[in-house]
This record gives sequence, C-alpha cells and structure tokens, in this order.
Amino acid sequence: MKVKPFCAGEDIEDFGKVYGDILEIEPTELYVKPLYDAKNSIYCYSICSNKNNSETILARYCDTNEISAIKCARNMIYILQLHKDDKKPFGMMNHYEILQWLKGTEKLLEAIKNYKE
Repeated sequence: MKVKPFCAGEDIEDFGKVYGDILEIEPTELYVKPLYDAKNSIYCYSICSNKNNSETILARYCDTNEISAIKCARNMIYILQLHKDDKKPFGMMNHYEILQWLKGTEKLLEAIKNYKE
C-alpha cells in the first residue's frame, strides 16, 4: 500500500503539511506510538510503520477540542486498513477529515438501522 505522510503536530508551521515522499507500507505493520515531552508526559501520538525493521512516522496527532489524539490515530489506522487494496497512494487524513469521516459513518449506520426497522 502507498501512503502520503501527514504532520499534525504542535508546531503551527508544520500543521497540515504533507511531508516526505510517497511511501510503500505494509498495513499489518502499522501501530500507534505515544511521543513524550521533556516532563515525560505524552504530548501527541504518531502512526508508525515498521516495514523492513525501519520505523517511519506517517502521521502525528495532538489533542484538539473536537477529538483526542489517540482517537484520531486509532481511527486513521482503521481507515488505512479499509484502503489497503487501493492502487493510488492514500493521503493521511488530518483531525478535521477524520472527524468528518466519523460523523459520516455514524449517519450511515443510523440510516441503515432505521431502514431495517
């Protein structure tokens, strides 16, 4: 699977920028990794790939008022699993896009539930 990495870090200059080249990853080797500050507390979560025993950070998410960083990261991995057979590179999503995806999924599930009743 090919992905375009994304940075949603605490540095406002990096926020929303796609960085690096398109990477080839193995979807089964994705994981969420907490990143710690100097006070040894978690300040954000990253999605990492460990292809060929080389760790690559694909995205970094910090908490926002709308959604927590860990929720963003876990859902992004789920979304990547859904797109693992895509032929074109998949762009990592930012906080807002993940939040919209979750809202859309909830509406779809509600519509399916109402249709069955």
